[in-house]
This record gives sequence, C-alpha cells and structure tokens, in this order.
Amino acid sequence: MMVCRWPLHPQPYHDEALSSWINRLAATYGVDLIEFLGFEFGHLMEREQLELIDLNPSYRLLEGLAERTGIEISEIRALTAQAYVPLLIDSLTPLPGYYADYTCQFNLILHRKKPMNRNVENWIPWLTRKRFLKTQGCKACIDEDKEPYIRLYWRFPWMMSCPKHGILLTEVRLFSMPLNWKMQAIWIEGAKQPQEAPETLSRMDAITLKAVTLGVTEVPAGNMHGGVWIRMLRALLEELSLPLSFLPTQTRRLMESFWKELNLPFRHNLSRWRPFEEYKQESQYILMHLASLIFEDACNRQSSLPNSLVNSFSPIPIFEKDLISFYALSKGYPKLDKSKDTSWGNINMLMDRVIERMRRDPEEVKFFRRMIYSLNGSEETRRRVDGSLRNLGIQFGEEL
Repeated sequence: MMVCRWPLHPQPYHDEALSSWINRLAATYGVDLIEFLGFEFGHLMEREQLELIDLNPSYRLLEGLAERTGIEISEIRALTAQAYVPLLIDSLTPLPGYYADYTCQFNLILHRKKPMNRNVENWIPWLTRKRFLKTQGCKACIDEDKEPYIRLYWRFPWMMSCPKHGILLTEVRLFSMPLNWKMQAIWIEGAKQPQEAPETLSRMDAITLKAVTLGVTEVPAGNMHGGVWIRMLRALLEELSLPLSFLPTQTRRLMESFWKELNLPFRHNLSRWRPFEEYKQESQYILMHLASLIFEDACNRQSSLPNSLVNSFSPIPIFEKDLISFYALSKGYPKLDKSKDTSWGNINMLMDRVIERMRRDPEEVKFFRRMIYSLNGSEETRRRVDGSLRNLGIQFGEEL
C-alpha cells in the first residue's frame, strides 16, 4: 500500500522529544493526539503512556513518521533516549550487574571501588518508568518558544534546573485547544512563579547540559568528555545516598558538613537506601544540590576533600583524533560556545552521523569502541556495547 506524504509536517526542533513533535504534528491537523496515533499508525495507547514513546518507540511508528514526513528514520530516532546510547547510557536493556558496573566506575569520596554490593534488577541509568511518565521543563524557555516544545534532555533527572534562566525545572504538560489547535503548556504546580535555582546547582547543570548536548563539556580545569562527566556525576550521587553504616567515620563527618550547609540533617528524608532514580523528585533535588556543593569545593581545591575526589575533576585527556572520529562535521569537532546563543549543539544528530560513518568505515568503529572502553572496559560493558552496535547493523572484528 502506497503511503501519501503529509502536505504539512513541521520539522522537529534539534533538541525536541519525539512525543512533543508528534503532539505538534497532530495539532497541525487539528486532530486529537491519541486519535492521531491510532488512525495514522495503528498505535493504540493511553494518553498517560505517551511519554514512553520517547524511550523506545516501535520501528513501525518511526517508519510511518519517516514515510509521511520525508525525514530520515535515524533523525527521528534521535528524538528518543536511543540517541544517548552508548555514549551516556550503556544500554536501554537492563542486564545483570548493570547497576554496579555503571555507578561504581569512579571512586570519588570512598576509598573502595564498590561501596555496596547492590544487584538492582531492571535498572537503566537515569531512567525509571515512573519518572518517564512525568515531564520536567523550564517555564522561561517555553515562554520564549515560538511554539512550545519539550526538550529531550528534560526527560532525565541529570539536571534539576535550567542553566540558561537559573530557575528550577517544574512538571509540565503540552496540549492543544480544539478552537485554535495551537500548542500550549500547562504547569502542574499551578501558576506560581518558578523558583530560583541555587548558584552552585545552576553552574553544575550548565556543565551537564553541555555534556548531553555537545558530547564534550567544560569543567574549571578544562574540557572533559561528556560520557565521563555523566558517569562521574552518577557515581557521586551514588556515594551521597549511602546509609550511615557504609561510611567510615571521617567520611561521615565530611558528608555531615555539607548537609549542614543545606540546613538539613544527614540523609534528610532518604530513609531506606534506593537507587537515585527511584527517589522522589524532592530527594533527587537535595542530592543534586549536595553534589553541586561538593563539586564546587573540589574545583576550588578545598583541603577537607579527599584527593581522590579533587583529582577526579581534572579532565581526562581528549585527543583531537578521537574527537574528530566521534563528532566530525564539515568544520571539525564542536566548539564550546561561551556566548548567550540559545542554539545548543545536538548530540543526537551527531551520534546519527557517527553511526553512519561507522557503517562505512571500520576504522571509525575502532575509535568508537576504544573511547567507550576507556570509560569502562569490563567484559559486561563490552558485551552490551558490542551488542548495541550489531543491532545497529555495524560490523567489526573483535580486536582493538
């Protein structure tokens, strides 16, 4: 059966989530979003489940969108969490040993490689089903948009604030009114003004934003690979959430001093240990704020912090040859933009180009695997990454 190209199909924004783009497509034709998905693609789902499209959509849906809009499937897939695999997230498939493998790559505060023997099942870094059914956003960003849209990186709890506007993210939903079918945002917490973000948190979130959108970020000591930063941040959050019984006396006193800066008792409201992704948003915010205080002190070389933590924030060297292999565009690797320009780089599109280059050139595959394994070279990581590459149709030998 021949599929007709839609006469109108607004292009996705470079950092937009897939569910947001589909929402705008439906509004263009004045059609209810759920009816639009069911009628056009036979994709039946509850309205509350829409955000799961941003995690791992069916190939049939991606193919249908590509046929009707003329946009490449790889570009549409880049609007989903698949764009962050394996650079920031090893895999979207939970496997045995995944949790300890990802969260204990860096020894920051503690002097043990793996502080807890945790085997968390069905875990994916920075993701939970419950969290993914909620969308956080920046009210100032959406107010400035010509047409409101949800940024993909808002769907993950690796940032609590908008670095551009210095305000905390709040829960938001997009909807279109039947009378004019224009996208509007409704803020779940009501009409109150967004809360100003602490300066340390805003500065740390700015580093994270560049890591997830550019693939390379900037810490006070220099440039750092985005994948290294994201994994280091998750390792720090892991250590900050540990119960009292797992902390040596000296480390506990150090941690208590940072909790006091927030005017909170040690492990305030954390109660029973659980992965960072499973905590309520209030607790995630507190842990992130705490991490930003520690990061700030580490960058300022405070003597109270262990050398292992301070030295960790000295950037791992990034060789130009590897950067070009990863992110090469016509004008070379991405520059860190220090201006006030709002057009952040897009790691999603860059990764799609990298995938295409790897399909054509075995040398590109070698560079890619070498970089990923420099972050974590365990057998389990190699198995996951190599499996993901094969699923993408990328062929390679086993040697490095």
